[in-house]
Order: sequence, then C-alpha cells, then structure tokens
Amino acid sequence: FLSERYLRELLPLLLRGHQVVVHELMRTEVKLRLHRGAPEGREQAQFVERKNDEVVRADIDGVPTVLHVEFQSTHKGDLGLRLLAYHALLAGRYAPLPVRSLLVYLMHEPPSTTTTGFSDAQVTFQCDVFRPWESPIGLGEVRQRPALAPIAALTPGIGTGDLERLRELVEGAALPARERGDLLVLTYVLAGRRFASHLLQSFLRSKVMEDSP
Repeated sequence: FLSERYLRELLPLLLRGHQVVVHELMRTEVKLRLHRGAPEGREQAQFVERKNDEVVRADIDGVPTVLHVEFQSTHKGDLGLRLLAYHALLAGRYAPLPVRSLLVYLMHEPPSTTTTGFSDAQVTFQCDVFRPWESPIGLGEVRQRPALAPIAALTPGIGTGDLERLRELVEGAALPARERGDLLVLTYVLAGRRFASHLLQSFLRSKVMEDSP
C-alpha cells in the first residue's frame, strides 16, 4: 500500500544523493523458479514464486532508467540472489533501458545480516539500499512531504517526544481526510516496529484514522 500510493513522493528520499524524476509507476509480475537446499543437504522440490513488483520508469541523474523497488521488513539469506533474479528478468523485458534495483529495509535497527547485492565467482550484482537506521528524517521534511511520515517513524530523526508532533503534521496536511487517515495508519503500523504500543495509543491515534481500511 505504501509503495502503490506514495512511491512517487518517497523516491527522492529513498535514493538520496541522486536526482530522480518519476515518469510512470508500472505494475508488473515476474516469475521465479528456484531450488532451495534442505537442511540435510537434500534438494527440495522446485517451487514457483509470483511477485508483483514495484517498477518505475524514471530519469535518475538524467539517465532514463527502469527502477525496481523492493520493500523488506525482514532479511532472508537469499535476498541478494532473489534481487539479482528479478533484476535479470526485468532487464530482459525492458531492454535496452538500464535496470536499477533499490532495496528498502523497513526496520529501525539493522538485522544481523544485510545485503547490497550478490556475488559469486562469475557474477557481481549491486543494488541501491535504503537503511532507515542510518537515514534520519526530521519533522521539517515530513512537513514538506507528509508521505514520509511512515518511514520517518523508523528513523533516528523521530524520537518518542516527536510522535505527537508527527501526528499533528499528518492531520494538518493539505490532503483529503481519507488520505490523511491512511498515512496515519501506515505510520502507526510501521512505528509499531520501534515504539511501545502504549506510546502509539497516546500519541498517534487520531479520529481521521477511523475511515481508513
């Protein structure tokens, strides 16, 4: 929901240091067929994974590019390999346009392992990575772009004392009431990964959330 509704506003933040001009958000489905090893070394049956990817046609630093955005709330060991596989499938579909991959971790602290791509003896693949725990988003940025509020709640730019102000900024945004409610629900859900539930009840609950799915 976050990527479908707000990816256009989020991308300049998620790709900090780059000039991003979004032209089109494209929904596309790619299929992966992978083998995974069983714990005892036996190979499990082949499986098919379907994924609706967020794919964006954009100019990045002036270069027309197809950008694949992957949101992850957990880290799994095969994440780099899966990103490489999606990247290759999209490169084949959209050639000759270059394909770029962006991994967005939806966590407030780093997992035990993170990835920036995949490498073996023959292939080296690098993706862009957004790490909220290293990328503070302050209240001033949320005031300018309310869509940043959900991810801002994961970053060190927002502390416990900022939650009430964060809610006020979303409530006062020049957006339809339903959209403000949706943003607050998203903020509530993501902030729940970092803050205690009683703090969320005290500082983030709002009447505008009532009509949000």
